[in-house]
Amino acid sequence: MIAFIFSLLFLVIAFLVTEILLFRYIPAVYLLSKVASSRHALLLSKRLSKGYTNNWTLLYLDYAGWSFSFLLLFPFFYVSPLFHTARAATVKRLFSEISPQIHQQLLQRGKNHGRIRNEF
Repeated sequence: MIAFIFSLLFLVIAFLVTEILLFRYIPAVYLLSKVASSRHALLLSKRLSKGYTNNWTLLYLDYAGWSFSFLLLFPFFYVSPLFHTARAATVKRLFSEISPQIHQQLLQRGKNHGRIRNEF
């Protein structure tokens, strides 16, 4: 019984750590409209999100209580648009906080490889 409890605990901890590590790839969804390849979008997302994992964790923790209420169907229609809007606003703030020098380097690297369709 104790082994089952510890294995369940380690499973939950491993799931949370994996989710926190995957937060750095959230901006890739928004970069796909600007970048031609998904691989390049994932690389840019990883580079841009470095140091912003705390922001993503806090955003998801803010909506964690609401996610339990998704068991009822009604809150889903209220909370889901709020959550996705907050996530998009966080990505926009992330893009605005990068320095113009880094922005130009990313654009030049993409143009040299022919991967960027237009500026973001």
